[in-house]
Amino acid sequence: MTTVPPEERPLPVDPRLRARRRAVMRSEGRRRLRRLGVVAAAAGVGLTGWLLVLSSFFDVDQVVVRGAQRSAPEVVRRATGVTPGDAMVTLGLDRAVATVEALPWVATATVERSWPGTVVVSVVERRPVATVSVMQGEEADSAPRWMLVDDQGRLLAFVDEPPPDLARIDGTTQAAGPGAQVGRGAAGALELVTRLREALPAGPPPKVAVGPGGSLEAVVRSDNGTERQVHVGEPVRLADKVLALRTLVEHGALDEAAPGLVVDVRVPEAPVLTDRDTVLILSTVTRALHNSKSHVEVEGFARKGRAR
Repeated sequence: MTTVPPEERPLPVDPRLRARRRAVMRSEGRRRLRRLGVVAAAAGVGLTGWLLVLSSFFDVDQVVVRGAQRSAPEVVRRATGVTPGDAMVTLGLDRAVATVEALPWVATATVERSWPGTVVVSVVERRPVATVSVMQGEEADSAPRWMLVDDQGRLLAFVDEPPPDLARIDGTTQAAGPGAQVGRGAAGALELVTRLREALPAGPPPKVAVGPGGSLEAVVRSDNGTERQVHVGEPVRLADKVLALRTLVEHGALDEAAPGLVVDVRVPEAPVLTDRDTVLILSTVTRALHNSKSHVEVEGFARKGRAR
């Protein structure tokens, strides 16, 4: 039998201290149970709510399309990928916006939830500014067709004939369909069309032809109604070239010239007016060309002798 020395024996505990210790432990246990109950209740509420929003009560009932005129509303609905019966809370709205904006006529789109069961699709459509000739197939000898195009170069839709209120771009050989972008040659022509409409807003829509190597030829109408052919050349410095043409128009230089006059602005600092019998050299200082009030002077006049 082992004997414990008196100095190693545990000291007696006061009964009141022992009771207090037990009360503290019981209180801590009750607090833990309460916390566990709160967590379980919250989890139950969350699970119930999640099951509720996934239930048929919060399913998609309808898809409403707003702002679509050129694009058929049903086509827009299909593009969203949203169908009645889908859960509202799990809809991929960003994906729906991207697919709707990929439609040829759609410039921007928004897709929003309208609780409890409606999805609203709002679109802003593109506006055509010109018609451009495209090829029907890959074959070089396929007959060209006309397509509407907006100011961003997006091909929109086929048309039988160019509308009279839109500019016309001819001579391109691109084979493309709605939703594609115009080719490089047509892109330069489209920029020229846009600048001509801004510089000469009073006249009818211009006509632009894309020649070999991408050189541009335009047809504009002067104030007296006479059509003038304009040699633009390569699609570079188009702002300066159109400004030179505008300066000539504003000073009436085209109205007083012969009906068969051809305008050459390939060198915008020195535009040239020519016909079969006459060569008129009209030039201005570069600074004056960039001033809407610049003065155009006829600096030279020479008659070409006809071959006999």
